[in-house]
Amino acid sequence: DSSKHLAELSAFRIRLGADSFNPTTDNSDQQMTLGMIFRAADIGHSAKDWPLHEVWSYRVVQEFHEQGDEEKSLGLAVSPLCDRDNFDMSGSQSGFLQYLCLPTWKELANLELHMLEQLEPRPRLRSQRTST
Repeated sequence: DSSKHLAELSAFRIRLGADSFNPTTDNSDQQMTLGMIFRAADIGHSAKDWPLHEVWSYRVVQEFHEQGDEEKSLGLAVSPLCDRDNFDMSGSQSGFLQYLCLPTWKELANLELHMLEQLEPRPRLRSQRTST
């Protein structure tokens, strides 16, 4: 569910920016971090080379469309992105990459920097940042 993903990403971004954030000692931070890593695994094909990403994108779309077909057959409202009759692959992918994937990868890169700072003496990292 992308709305849940975006809400969790926002909460993660805020928590990651806090001075007290520590996923190695704080259980709540650890759960939040593992949740983001799990979500990243779910959208991991977005970080692959285009041919592999494209194959997985079509597989996911097929699954969505099958869900939409089932929803229609049950007389239910069709979920977003699941209506094969009103689907735009390029628009769908553009939104997926721009609004879900890139922000997720950015925050995981920030997590990596945070964790490296926890492992390295801070003065050394600061001098490395200013020298580059």
